[in-house]
Amino acid sequence: MARIHAAVTTLLLVFLVAVAGTAYGQTPSPTPAQTDGIQASLESFPSHLGPEGVLRVGLQVTNKSARKAAGLKVQMAIYDGVPNRSSLERTYRGSLGRSIGSDTLSIADEIDPGRSKSITVEKPLSEIGFFRSAPDRVYPVRITVQSSSGAAKPIDSHMVFFAQP
Repeated sequence: MARIHAAVTTLLLVFLVAVAGTAYGQTPSPTPAQTDGIQASLESFPSHLGPEGVLRVGLQVTNKSARKAAGLKVQMAIYDGVPNRSSLERTYRGSLGRSIGSDTLSIADEIDPGRSKSITVEKPLSEIGFFRSAPDRVYPVRITVQSSSGAAKPIDSHMVFFAQP
């Protein structure tokens, strides 16, 4: 019975992520995050993951500066799971909670001025010890793209995690 209750609660939170995201102006393809140097937008994000899953994120990165953007890095940070609706609402206002894992991934590509490039970064959840016994929840994720031309504004999204299929 407790397992059924946990599954129903998780499914409700998944539904609320979709509805609240729309209500707060966030969609699966959010408006680009931009500074004077580079702009980044989310192209793809997994619908759900399990303990052996890979957080594979597709990004569109545009160099808005007058010089080549080199030294691209993407930081992905995952935060504590959302236990209820009010906590979920706070994540849409940027209050993501405590970080449970993060990594900065280097990208070999450079982007010429005024050009865009699609990039994909991956982080296996098996490399984050927390997910070996994590509860079924929605976990906020913040993605930040940096380069020699500056850093784009962070992109916030939500990862739906199920311990078992």
